[in-house]
Amino acid sequence: MSEALRHTKRDPQEVIAVLEPGFGVATVERIAINAVMAGCKPEYLPVLIAAVKAVSQPRFMLRDAAVSTGSRAPLLLINGPIAERLKINSGVCALGPGAPSRANTAIGRALRLIYMNIGGVRPGGTDPNTIGLPTKYSLCVAENEGQSPWEPYHVEMGYARDVSTVTVKSVYGCTETLDVKSTSPERIADVAVSAAKYIGTPFADWLTGGTSDPDQGLEVFAQHIWLICPDHAAKLAGSGWSKDDVKRYIWKNATVAFREIATRRSIRKDARGKWARHPELQWLEDHQDYEVPMLADPESFRLAVVGGPGPRGVYFWGNEEAVTQAIED
Repeated sequence: MSEALRHTKRDPQEVIAVLEPGFGVATVERIAINAVMAGCKPEYLPVLIAAVKAVSQPRFMLRDAAVSTGSRAPLLLINGPIAERLKINSGVCALGPGAPSRANTAIGRALRLIYMNIGGVRPGGTDPNTIGLPTKYSLCVAENEGQSPWEPYHVEMGYARDVSTVTVKSVYGCTETLDVKSTSPERIADVAVSAAKYIGTPFADWLTGGTSDPDQGLEVFAQHIWLICPDHAAKLAGSGWSKDDVKRYIWKNATVAFREIATRRSIRKDARGKWARHPELQWLEDHQDYEVPMLADPESFRLAVVGGPGPRGVYFWGNEEAVTQAIED
């Protein structure tokens, strides 16, 4: 642990954050202890300090994610020079096991231990997750910036290219996006459209205008993230599509008839419910074949290029906002 602490100028007793739901105090030293337990190399510590800062932001809604019966897991996306120096895998089997993903596995596992040992997120107690998913063990990846035809994710978020960042996003399950034949940008983007339409329950967020819990007034900006493979990204960019073009296409086409939405989840009409907040839904009741978007706007969809050769990506869905934090490297 002492070796890990030499990789930061911060005092070991400095408080980085107070983590819900147990309101545990995340000091630099405690973060380092969990990093060592997870098998992290000492030089990984700055990444974890930044990740803890990210998950403690109110808009990350850590408590909501941590105590859910759903299988929400923190996905870490690393950008910038630190990814290459720490050998965080961004290519073949980047989300998989094995030596190429050693750093990925250890960093993801360390954040989970921090959730448990500092934040008090314990299965069967404060974590009532009905069934769980293996994503809750470790979920960490770097963007394959060298194979991306677009600007890196962190540059898109306003950071300089030479700044290292970690983005943390609470995600539920994921689905593989596969297309081995298509060459047109529309058909390639349709694999994400299909996922956006039918994975999870994102329609609930649109129906409440981006409000996770209308009764409590908790405003969140629901986002999904598509880890798109370099092959598909190259074909999209080769057809002249920017990231914004892809987002707009997914948003415009990931629609479902209001009739289906109303069937999936009951819509209350009481004074505190969705009808009071959104009178336009009363119009939809009489136009139930109207196609409504599954998420609020194109920025509800985020893209990062990840993976090696081949036509396969991964689409994650989630109801909370992704938070990006600079790494003090």
